[in-house]
Amino acid sequence: MRTVVQISDSASRLAGGMFESVRGLCRGLSATGRWLPVMVGQHDPFSKADAPAWGDTPLEIIARGRFDLPGTGLARVVEAKSPEVLHLHGIWGPATRGAWRLARHKRDRPLVISPRGMLEPWALDRGRWKKRFAWTVWNGALVLSAGCLHALCEEEACSIAALLPHARICIVPNGVDLPCRATALQIAPGRRTMLFVGRIHPKKGLVPLIEAWGRTPAMATEGWRLVIAGWDDGGHEPALRARVEALGLRDSVAFVGPVVGTAKDDLFRRASAFILPSFSEGLPMAVLEAWSYGLPVLMTDECHLSVGFVAGAARRVEPTAASIAEGLSGFAARAGRGELASMGARGRALVEDRYSWARIGDDMAAVYDWLMGGPKPACIVN
Repeated sequence: MRTVVQISDSASRLAGGMFESVRGLCRGLSATGRWLPVMVGQHDPFSKADAPAWGDTPLEIIARGRFDLPGTGLARVVEAKSPEVLHLHGIWGPATRGAWRLARHKRDRPLVISPRGMLEPWALDRGRWKKRFAWTVWNGALVLSAGCLHALCEEEACSIAALLPHARICIVPNGVDLPCRATALQIAPGRRTMLFVGRIHPKKGLVPLIEAWGRTPAMATEGWRLVIAGWDDGGHEPALRARVEALGLRDSVAFVGPVVGTAKDDLFRRASAFILPSFSEGLPMAVLEAWSYGLPVLMTDECHLSVGFVAGAARRVEPTAASIAEGLSGFAARAGRGELASMGARGRALVEDRYSWARIGDDMAAVYDWLMGGPKPACIVN
């Protein structure tokens, strides 16, 4: 069995959706029997608590400040594991600098890079001067040296190709673990919950969501509440809480902090619908998770899951207060007619058909095989 080292700035819940998606990818790869994944992340406040979640995947946690130092951190782990392939997730943090230093000194080891939405136009525009500097000094050279860039969907592949026309790109989506069907596909009785799960970050569209909630009295009339679950990325949450207070929404909007494990499972099972009004995404794990629990979804085109609109598992909104308010009103009107349960059932079927980790692990293993001289897989698009 060949070894592939998976590299990310964080191997804990602080990685957001990557915590779920990279763990799932590792499980899928192990199931192929062809590739052994080893995970490397930087120490953070949740590293120790979340380490058991990696299960049988070997995990290496490196002290902060040492991740990208020459001869230590990432370099030490890579040399000890002697992997055939490196796979970097994300492109702007210390993991990228560490991978760049490795690539400069050892160029015969194939590198796969998963930008995970970080090369989308909205993401590039955030902190653009710092990113331009990083691109000039190390990021650009590293990305150009990659054997393959991994896109999560066709839309992300197009964004990458527009920026890097000569890059080799594969499209392999995120996946999701399916909860027991016996308790999925249920719309909770009594008071209904519209759930958001994700980082508390400007790109997630929470500002227009809260404004829209205040403009949609039908949600309160029909007994809905908005539950926002996730960790505060960059001190964004206090301003959101203040806006909730100013709009008089304290009784119908709740911030519950980050959720993992059984707490997260319980939150999804108690929800009636899910919302993600993002300005930019790669391919959001949270939407796939919501569908796996049989939840109908409100989301933007920027979530890059248009298959959900086609299948009738989601309703499209724009990341504006007016559009989100219209979408919320539509959900309120449909709740009593069983339409939301039907939407959720279509989402569950979509996940079962397209987003299993076994299938995704096999596709990514084929990409690694190709980089090692094997046949070109169908998921290579450029």
